[in-house]
Amino acid sequence: MIGEAFSAPYVAPIEVALEDQLPGVWRRLTTEELRPQQPLPRVRAGWRVDLITGDVAYPGIDHFLLLIDDAFPNSQPRVVTPQASGEYSWPHVESGGLLCLKSTKVPKDPGQRFLQHIRWAQELLNFSEEMRRREFEREFFTYWSRKCSNDSRSPTVLSLLTPDGTSREIVAFADIMDKRVIVADDKATLRAWLRNNGKNPSDKQIFPSWLEWLTRPWIPEEFPENGQDVIKILSPEVASRILYPGRHCPVVFGAETATGKVFVATLLRSAKKKDIVKGFRGVSRVPAKLVVDSFAGRPVIRCTVHRVDGSWIHGRDHDPEFSSISKSKVVIIGCGAIGASVARLLAQAGVGGFTLVDSDCLSPPNTSRHVLGQQFLNKKKAVATAEMLEKDFPHIASTVSIPTRFDALSSNQLEKLANSDVIVSAGIDYEGDMQIDRWRRTLPKPPVHVCTWTEEFAIVGHAIALFGQETLSDAFNEEQVRFRLTDWPEESRTSIVVAGCENVFQPHGAIELQYTVNTAAGLVLDVLIGNVATSLRRVWQGDLDEVAKRGGTLLPGSTDSHCVKEYSL
Repeated sequence: MIGEAFSAPYVAPIEVALEDQLPGVWRRLTTEELRPQQPLPRVRAGWRVDLITGDVAYPGIDHFLLLIDDAFPNSQPRVVTPQASGEYSWPHVESGGLLCLKSTKVPKDPGQRFLQHIRWAQELLNFSEEMRRREFEREFFTYWSRKCSNDSRSPTVLSLLTPDGTSREIVAFADIMDKRVIVADDKATLRAWLRNNGKNPSDKQIFPSWLEWLTRPWIPEEFPENGQDVIKILSPEVASRILYPGRHCPVVFGAETATGKVFVATLLRSAKKKDIVKGFRGVSRVPAKLVVDSFAGRPVIRCTVHRVDGSWIHGRDHDPEFSSISKSKVVIIGCGAIGASVARLLAQAGVGGFTLVDSDCLSPPNTSRHVLGQQFLNKKKAVATAEMLEKDFPHIASTVSIPTRFDALSSNQLEKLANSDVIVSAGIDYEGDMQIDRWRRTLPKPPVHVCTWTEEFAIVGHAIALFGQETLSDAFNEEQVRFRLTDWPEESRTSIVVAGCENVFQPHGAIELQYTVNTAAGLVLDVLIGNVATSLRRVWQGDLDEVAKRGGTLLPGSTDSHCVKEYSL
């Protein structure tokens, strides 16, 4: 209940600190005073601290309210200035006068925490005009988003734009069904992204728009309110080129802030086409100035922009490897539980091009350890994996699916595989790995071959990287892995024959398999970025005690569990 928190043990140190530093200018808030403090939900208790005239530069403020909720001391005390004149008149002053301050450490003395928040509040409310502007500019995206969040007409703008600091013409597509606008630097980029989202717009549905790069971020009082505020920034030629009767027009603004480059957008609203064209023989006859003027007096809709370009998705502009990784090409031969998972991890790491080879279809029991779910049942795994990557990472540069076995590939298909950076063979049979190995070593400049598989029950997993003419056959002796860590008698049931058919599977789940997947994907990534430049193997060693428990024998050579070991070949 409101006010009951005054009996809590943390009250005494709070009030001792207040009396020590602010004697005679604080008091507890009454239940009636606490009840309307809606900026902070679940208010339990609070104190008023009076200020001396001139203590803060923000005009009209003569006291603070210090409030705590029912989670305190495991939450932050909050400072409210009810006399604050508006949410956007001062940085970090939110609705109802709630101040957005830094956080104190929970284990610290409650009284000292209160005093620190009071000091921060005084510092904030004493910001000079230049400091206020600097903070508004630093939080440009946040304040823009707040001022458009309550407009139900505001579409989401998804950006594929390159934040290179230049003003230029761009292209846009209005996705009416999903209430969003997608903008890109060029039609090819936009079409590829839309195609991966299952959309194929006509040329008429892709229209010109504009990106204006600001010399400095706006503060809230400078945000455009109507079409004229935006049009005056554009040249007459640009305005007449992008504004079309009856079609709302997004205009994107970019800015460099202290924490990075950001985009925001306005949607310029058009009058109805019939009203603009009325009295003219077609749209082409309407004077450009009349079209532009029809947008000028209408309120703009401010829109939040979400970047969906690869540089932002992968590292938020802070991944130094993305530029090269995004241009890399990886072949996955075997899109089963290992191969498809490796492909997804590499896509999440920023790899831009995939060729997926597998002739099998996804069956219901596959889904317990495969990244593909029930919606892909009976689809070829290569095709379904490509579809998954395109839908989940639509910025991806290229996905090619080849739903056939490696030994059935045509010479043209093999030639394309030869132009990749890395070929991954994932959990396929011995014969398949040997065929890939022999073909690869016929090439003048063979791609790196990463071969990965698990031993029984996925307790141990291997990933080998082969450079140049290094051969996989050196790892095997009469179809047995030369460096196995485990041995299993026939009665240990390491493979189970499925009732009613001749299919055989190994009884392990997705969690056990994931360690090998991570090892293999990490090795591929290290090859792509140059961390690995010579042939080697990595071995995931799980709980080796499980080998004996399941009826197997741990071979000499390793006793360490739950680790990845690396060896030269």
